[in-house]
Amino acid sequence: MFLLFAFGHNNQSLISQVSQPEFEALVALYNSTDGDNWINNSGWNINGTANQVDDSWFGITVNNGHVDQIDLTINGLGGQIPEEIGNLIHLKILQLSINEIAGVIPDEIGNLVELEYLDLHRNNLSGTIPSRITELTSLKGIRLSNNMLSGSIPEEIGSLTMLESLDIHANQLTGNIPADIGELKSLKHLNLLRNKLTGTIPPEIGDLSNLESLSLFTNELSGAVPDEISSLIRLERLYLNDNHFDYLPDISNLLQLRDLWIMDNRFHFDAIEPHIDLALEEFMYAPQAKVGEVDEYYLPFGEEFTFSVDVRGENNTYQWYKDDEPIVGATNTSYFIESITHNDAGIYVCRINNTIVPGLTLVSEDITLNVFSVQPLVVTQAPWNITANSAMTGGEVTSDGGATVTERGILWGTDPDPVTTGAQVPLGDGLGAFSTAIDALDPVTTYYVVAYANNSEGTAYGDIKQFTTLGQLPVVITQDPWDITANSAMTGGEVTSDGGATVTERGILWGTDPDPVTTGAQVPLGDGLGAFSTAIDALDPVTTYYVVAYANNSEGTAYGDIKQFTTDTEYGSVFIPNAFMPSSNLLDNQTFKPRFGTVPTEYSLAIFNRWGSQIFYTEDAQIGWDGKTNNGDAPQGTYSYMIKYIDENNTMQEKYGVVLLIR
Repeated sequence: MFLLFAFGHNNQSLISQVSQPEFEALVALYNSTDGDNWINNSGWNINGTANQVDDSWFGITVNNGHVDQIDLTINGLGGQIPEEIGNLIHLKILQLSINEIAGVIPDEIGNLVELEYLDLHRNNLSGTIPSRITELTSLKGIRLSNNMLSGSIPEEIGSLTMLESLDIHANQLTGNIPADIGELKSLKHLNLLRNKLTGTIPPEIGDLSNLESLSLFTNELSGAVPDEISSLIRLERLYLNDNHFDYLPDISNLLQLRDLWIMDNRFHFDAIEPHIDLALEEFMYAPQAKVGEVDEYYLPFGEEFTFSVDVRGENNTYQWYKDDEPIVGATNTSYFIESITHNDAGIYVCRINNTIVPGLTLVSEDITLNVFSVQPLVVTQAPWNITANSAMTGGEVTSDGGATVTERGILWGTDPDPVTTGAQVPLGDGLGAFSTAIDALDPVTTYYVVAYANNSEGTAYGDIKQFTTLGQLPVVITQDPWDITANSAMTGGEVTSDGGATVTERGILWGTDPDPVTTGAQVPLGDGLGAFSTAIDALDPVTTYYVVAYANNSEGTAYGDIKQFTTDTEYGSVFIPNAFMPSSNLLDNQTFKPRFGTVPTEYSLAIFNRWGSQIFYTEDAQIGWDGKTNNGDAPQGTYSYMIKYIDENNTMQEKYGVVLLIR
């Protein structure tokens, strides 16, 4: 799958004495790796001199007086690589693979500036990959796989621009794949499998235009495989399996691709559908990790709940399961339960298939649903059939909360909190509606009622409802008509009681029919309690009229006594009241003045106390005496008046008399 380094001994090399530092480096290598117990240590005369080093030393190639190759593959080396290895500055190939070498790779390896191939795979090397290895810019191949190397891939790896093969798989490397790896433009083989690498694949991977094989499987890489991977047009083998990738771009344009392994990731069907018909030698996509997250819910009886799964793909089919049994009709991306019961408790999963992707079923992570009992659900009915002394009340238990309802009923009273202070009326048990009449109530009184229900989880209550018992009809008085002329009269009334319910309208009914309630003209005059009045005009002279006051509340319409009056003659008539009360609710009763059938052309009104002193005078027929003197309010009692006016016949008239002032 990947480039193997295999180099034979060059027995035709030009041999000359190697340098003393190189000789000492070989001696150190022999001693440090237990050379006496190598499988083959022939020719290794470590007690000799530098001029004795030649190709007869097993695994050593000398060229132009320098050691340029060491190949001790599968030779039983132990111990560790000595620091003196850095003295072999002319070394081009170093192969110590498939031995038992332990310890770290010494930093001095960075001195081997002519090194082209480094192969230390299948040893027991530990520690980190020395950063100085990135100084070996002549390297074409690195093979450090199957060791115990830790730490991260050197960030400066991009400086090895001659590198064609990088194989560091099966170690304990951590951290990210450095973005600088995109600088390895000559790289053909990249093998990082079976490490502990994390993070994402850097998008710079798309710059490796000569890459033929990429193996990243069995790491902890995650996220999206970058779109740039579709630029690797020479790629023949791509191994991404056993990671945590969740997105794969469409790479169907990679026409050289032969092997594609993406199983054991978090891919959905959208990663597979575009590649299912490619001419691949191996396309391995099953299995994949479970979809979503493990969840566990503890929900109350009667709650609604939706299970859902999000799986990408154009040709997906879905089936939900509860406790490994398929749920009939649950074939969508979500499964909704409107009101959960204890029977719904269990473990739910969704299994997703795809009509064009055979051999793969995606399964959601377990969703565990636990259901616990709660208090019942109870509704208070709005009271009905309300009278002045009784009402119907009740409720309905719509859910028992998962536990038997042992008692239900109502609580009622005049306190806004009947739960605490109300009278309790039990009305059976179980689900369903219930009702009762409550009586001996007070009229026009507000009451409060609430339904309740008990189960093993406690007592539940509905909404508190209020109602007000009905009242009586209002009490209304019809005032005697006043200020009667030939063509008009003042009429009105007074609402002295609303009967316990708001008076929404009051007024008078009037006409010439003795029954104005039935035939009279209606004149609304406001609402509420108190006095009200109005003038009715356009009346016929010397005609008898009938008037009655009325008042409405929610109980109906009440009427006062029917009053009658007869209009005056059309000319010459005058009406002089015999009493008045300034504090009256009726405007015309608040002052004393005569009422004329015809407005006089000259007029005067004088008021005298019992001693004959004038206390009020006016020549304006529209102004009356309001019961005041210069000293304030005149006391209650009788007062004399003198009225002078010229009538319609141009005759001076004088009227004398007394009027009663009422306080």
